[in-house]
Amino acid sequence: MIEFEYKGYKSSEIKRDETQDLLYGHVVGITDGIGFAGRDEVELAQAFRDSIEDYFEACVEDGKKPEKPFSGKFVVRIPPDLHRQVVTLAEAQNVSLNRFIKELLEARVSEGKNASSSVVAKEAVERFLSRLQDVARQELGVEASPSPPSRPLTVRQVKTERHTHGKPRQRKQDLRPS
Repeated sequence: MIEFEYKGYKSSEIKRDETQDLLYGHVVGITDGIGFAGRDEVELAQAFRDSIEDYFEACVEDGKKPEKPFSGKFVVRIPPDLHRQVVTLAEAQNVSLNRFIKELLEARVSEGKNASSSVVAKEAVERFLSRLQDVARQELGVEASPSPPSRPLTVRQVKTERHTHGKPRQRKQDLRPS
């Protein structure tokens, strides 16, 4: 498997386009799209480095800072009770909190890779609907319908529902289609 790294930026797994006899890839770990291609590994490596340099130049021209690749660190906000439970579980397994969370994330990602996308999507929708029902019960004191409304609600309509305890006020702008 061919992969490249240059100035902290890494390539995706390299793929081949048989119709054009090209190798191609993109830079991973940033949201800006940077692609590159070449006819062989040497040309591809140079195209990868050139694409990173071109990206730096484009950022200067646009007056923005280049995105840095993912650092491997991120902040997650969770309720204190959940934090306490996770620390307790990590300690019970005699591992650090960092290692415990890392292993949980690896297992979850592995599950996603092994499941078909339609199964993963269906499960995600079911989790979302379940969470929606929980929020509706807590915030509005009502049961949420698992079926979607006849037309999507606007943000204003949702806020109106939340702040009037399920008794919507009729406003002209609330009735506009989204």
